[in-house]
Amino acid sequence: SFLLLLVYCVTCSPVLAQKSDEDSTKSSGVLKSIFGIGQPTIGGLIQLWDEYQAKARPGGSREYYNSFLVRRIEIKFSGRVNDKIAYGVMVDFARSISNSSREGRVSVLQDAYIDLSYLPEARLTVGQFKYPLTHDGLVSSGKLDFVERSEITRIFGDKRDIGIQIGGEFQHLD
Repeated sequence: SFLLLLVYCVTCSPVLAQKSDEDSTKSSGVLKSIFGIGQPTIGGLIQLWDEYQAKARPGGSREYYNSFLVRRIEIKFSGRVNDKIAYGVMVDFARSISNSSREGRVSVLQDAYIDLSYLPEARLTVGQFKYPLTHDGLVSSGKLDFVERSEITRIFGDKRDIGIQIGGEFQHLD
C-alpha cells in the first residue's frame, strides 16, 4: 500500500498553476510540480529469462529442463526539488517474488537517496545507493551490453550500502 501511495503521489503531482492578474491573457493550463523545479522522472525495467538445458543421464540419454525466471522488475523515481537538491528511489519487485537473489536478501528497496550540491565542486549523497567501486557496477541494468555483469563485478562492484558519499568533479578528476 505504501508503494501504491508513492506511485499515486508522484504520478498525480502536476497541479494547475494559479492564474495571476498579469497572466490573464496567457493560457491557464500551465503545469507545475509540487516537487519543485521539474516533473519527476519515472523509469522501469523488466527482465525475463527462459533457460533451456539438456543434462546427460546415465546410459547416454538426455533429460531436458526448461525454467522461467523473473530477473528484474525495477521502477525508478528521480527528480529535483530545486537546483541544489535531487532525489532518487528505485525498487526491484523481482527480489521478493523469485529466488534470483544470490545474497539471500529479499528487500525490494534498492536505492533511496538525496543528492545535495550546495558547492559547485562537491556533491553530498545521503541514503542507500551503489557504492562506486567498479565502473561496470555503476552502470544501470538496462544499459548493460550483456545479460549479466562480469563475475568479478558481481563479487565486488554491484553492491549497495547505506551511508554518506562525497563526490565531485575537479578539472580532469571525477
